[in-house]
Amino acid sequence: MRGFSYHFLILMTSCFIVSVFNQTFFSSLSAFFPAYKIAYIWVFMLFMISLCFELLCYGKLSKVVLILFLLFCCISAFFIDTLHIGITPDIIQSLFNTHFSEVKGFLNLNLFSTIFLYAILPSIFIYFYPIKYTPLFWGSICKIFFISLYALTSLSLWSFVIGKDLIYLLTTQHRFQYTIVPISPIRSTIMMLHDQKQKLSMPYKQIALDATMNNIKRKKILVLVIGESLRSSQLHQYPRELMPKTKSHSQLVNFSNFSSCGVITAISVPCMLTHYTHETYTNRYLSNFTDNILDITQRVGVKTYWLDSNSGSAQNCIGGVCNRMSNVYYFDDLDEVMFNTFNTLTQNLNTHENYFFLLHTLGSHGPDYFRRYPQEFEIFQPICKEKNPNLCTSEELINAYDNSVLYTDSLLHLAISRLEQLQGEFDVSLWYISDHGKSLGELGNYMHGGLPYALAPKNQTQVVALAWFGKNLRDEYKNFKIKENSPLSQDYIFHSVLGFFKIKTNIYQKSLDLTAF
Repeated sequence: MRGFSYHFLILMTSCFIVSVFNQTFFSSLSAFFPAYKIAYIWVFMLFMISLCFELLCYGKLSKVVLILFLLFCCISAFFIDTLHIGITPDIIQSLFNTHFSEVKGFLNLNLFSTIFLYAILPSIFIYFYPIKYTPLFWGSICKIFFISLYALTSLSLWSFVIGKDLIYLLTTQHRFQYTIVPISPIRSTIMMLHDQKQKLSMPYKQIALDATMNNIKRKKILVLVIGESLRSSQLHQYPRELMPKTKSHSQLVNFSNFSSCGVITAISVPCMLTHYTHETYTNRYLSNFTDNILDITQRVGVKTYWLDSNSGSAQNCIGGVCNRMSNVYYFDDLDEVMFNTFNTLTQNLNTHENYFFLLHTLGSHGPDYFRRYPQEFEIFQPICKEKNPNLCTSEELINAYDNSVLYTDSLLHLAISRLEQLQGEFDVSLWYISDHGKSLGELGNYMHGGLPYALAPKNQTQVVALAWFGKNLRDEYKNFKIKENSPLSQDYIFHSVLGFFKIKTNIYQKSLDLTAF
């Protein structure tokens, strides 16, 4: 068979990548540029990607490089197009930290069919594409020619036609930085690896070594439940009552304006448990190099427990926050199994000890919300049973999500009821804080974390935050209640736990303590 130049194969593959895997990017450009300018941007991307491939490829080695890039681009574009997210450094890091039970939620027929049609079939064509042999001298001449052609054309387009417009767009509309394939995932991966390199050189910092706790006669129990993906809008001015059982308890505070520290679990949870704030928690790994509230409570003598059904089979607490704890329990099941264990742990408590239980729930983890609750909680129907939310109607998706919230309500009710049984011997309280919110198709957005915090919609940053207090904690309840409609955030959790247990330390900030008047 007569062979062909691999340079033509590079150009065809680049054309395929720009046209097929950048539909979200180009469809969004129509709101900012006329058609002719979008065409120039298309040509610019074609030549830039071709230039990169020319620098990476030579001869038959080109096939390996092009096939790997096709698969990489296909998977990236699938999530950008179907979930309407961007590929940020946090998304890349989450891929490395995720466990199989989470991965299963994204494996579906639509993903596999997309990979087959747009990666495997083109890869078969590339594999059988006959590349002709070219002597080294003429091959080098051709290589220099194509590199020069693509470089000069790209430079000309950038300098005289589209450069200033693209710079303005990418600096004012930051979301575009995360939807260009393959540039966005490569850029985000490099940024993530840079952060990991910095992580290796960070020293561990102990804090609150001066912490002391008053030896009060009546001991306390605090249960901090960290929710998953429960957005504030489902509990405020919402036509459905999704937490009737929890709201039936007296001395309950339902915060109406509570913000998360981040839009992914790996930032929000470590951030709220450390002394950092949303402004100062600049890298997701910071919690690995400092003490957190669990270290401090354990150090001053509070019996501290970490119960986790959000880590699945990985059995690795988020951000390493429980790495130094003595009492750690993991679960790979529905949340009620973890709550049942909590109930068991509270059967024989020592009335001379203080207790702090932290329960990290699976909550409303998506996209397969229908798997987050047992059959009897399928109250709202019809429900979405697809792993790709794009394939469901808005009603089906919201119904499944709301059912998961009803299930969370029942578990919080059971935990509060158990604490009510103990309030004759202890001063008891339960706080519920969701890690972040969730998009359910509004403006084409699904899930969370696909945009930086500053660009994320409020449904992803405004979270449910509740606090219940036993009958003997009326002052604490009143102090929380007067702040119920104030703008608050997860920055307050660390210092509020210190305040609840009356722990004295120089790192404590009264202004961030919700228990303080």
